Amino acid sequence: MANARFTVKYIGRYTKRPVLAQTRIKDYDGQTVAFEYHDKAAKAHKLVTMPVEEFIARLIRHIPDKNFQQIRYYGIYANRTRKDDLAKARAILKLAEGKRLEPINWRQRRRIQRGFDPLVCGYCGSELKLIKIVYKSRDGPLEEISFE
Repeated sequence: MANARFTVKYIGRYTKRPVLAQTRIKDYDGQTVAFEYHDKAAKAHKLVTMPVEEFIARLIRHIPDKNFQQIRYYGIYANRTRKDDLAKARAILKLAEGKRLEPINWRQRRRIQRGFDPLVCGYCGSELKLIKIVYKSRDGPLEEISFE
């Protein structure tokens, strides 16, 4: 921070895609910075106030080094080989150009995964009716989907 010109150039390298949008900065009084962020764990927006020096220290951690090459896409989506690789993938999947795979429903997925129809009775072969699906959510409590 001793050389202001170097500091501005250093931070300026990251202004194209900032780590923190300017709209999230709520207050700046010369001594402290208040900014808002979304806490994914708490699923809520939080307001943080900290000294300017600490804010800049946290901000510049995310600035890549000069001439650092960032890779955005790789594999079949890599810019250099995307056209050929996607054509090969479509050929393997037997897809027409520009068409997507048709989405399959729960019953079809179970047929493919388990090798039998989950809505046909294994003993008598009669059709079963799906009434409800119960599952444990990521947060812990049981959730259910009813079809009646």
